[in-house]
Amino acid sequence: MKITGVFTSMKGKLGNVVMQTWKGIQVGRTHVIPANPKSPAQTTNRTLFTELVSMFKAILIPLVHKFWNPFTGAHETGWANLIGANQLIGAGSEIDYEAVKITEGSLPGEAISSATYDDLTGAVEVGWGDSHSAGSSGSDLCLVVAYDTVNNKWAFSDATAIREEESAGCMLNSGLTPADIISYLVFFTGDFTTPAITSVSDSIAQKTVALA
Repeated sequence: MKITGVFTSMKGKLGNVVMQTWKGIQVGRTHVIPANPKSPAQTTNRTLFTELVSMFKAILIPLVHKFWNPFTGAHETGWANLIGANQLIGAGSEIDYEAVKITEGSLPGEAISSATYDDLTGAVEVGWGDSHSAGSSGSDLCLVVAYDTVNNKWAFSDATAIREEESAGCMLNSGLTPADIISYLVFFTGDFTTPAITSVSDSIAQKTVALA
């Protein structure tokens, strides 16, 4: 709002209008108090955001830099896209870990047929069937990721297994509770040792069970 006439050097607040001089012109702007909504839905969303940040911050380099950054636009970040893709997964303030996406892409994935944890050795083993879906190849590389939801610890396979092998594994600490461990299965093309991933699948998740 521009003010002319006798009001040429007023400063301060007049009602809900703040008066000031800008480039020699008397102007007024509406004084707005920023809102800080505390509705249950907004509070839940903030809690979920905090939980997601805590969950993912330990794997910024092996996950975000490799599988999200290569597919971001000029004004985006892989981290923001990862968090954004997972913002609506919560049930209340609890994360539904089996709904979490640790990767997102167009390469076909595979359903997990088994996910086991050996509490004596800490070995996590994930199995699947090669469905030969259009757009996939038996030579697509596979990454198995295990997440200990209680201790906020991650483990990654060496990403050398391929789709047609139909199983791969990684190592967590021993002595954990199988139901607290979530296994994620990802297929990709490119080089896992550098940020040179050329395509990736949506991750598929499943709770582990004890090794029989």
